[in-house]
Amino acid sequence: MAYFSYVQSLIEGAIIAWGGAYGSTLQPLAVTQKAIIKAALERCRRYPSEALFNDFTVLDIRQLFVRALLIYMFKHSDSVFDNVNHAYPTRNALAVGIQTPRLVKTYSVTNCHYILHILYRNLPETLKKTDNCSIGTYKKRIQAWLLQTGRGNIEALITSQYRL
Repeated sequence: MAYFSYVQSLIEGAIIAWGGAYGSTLQPLAVTQKAIIKAALERCRRYPSEALFNDFTVLDIRQLFVRALLIYMFKHSDSVFDNVNHAYPTRNALAVGIQTPRLVKTYSVTNCHYILHILYRNLPETLKKTDNCSIGTYKKRIQAWLLQTGRGNIEALITSQYRL
């Protein structure tokens, strides 16, 4: 309870703004999060991170960022996405159905609006459909999916396949 009220609430503050930053920028915060969890569980300093997150079952920084993006998508999906309007069927129009914003600068790959579009492409169909669902139910689905997906696979979900 103390972790969620003191630590995770601070990490989640404005996470949509800074959560898409490069991994090297987020590394000090991730180290701090792990140190706090190790202290709470009374584990030694060299305790493995995977075992730590399995023991405590909380989300790391990238998972919290994905969770915040998906909740934002649930609340504002009508204003975030533009549907593909072609006179002819394309693979993107049939498979995804939304237009991904074009990047002008490489720095834009850390923009949460762009990352949300990339994340949407990689979501399972159960999380894309939010029509007959309350926000509480959707949050539980997100939490379960993020824990099932694991910490290692989250980076691949928010990174474009075209990014080097």
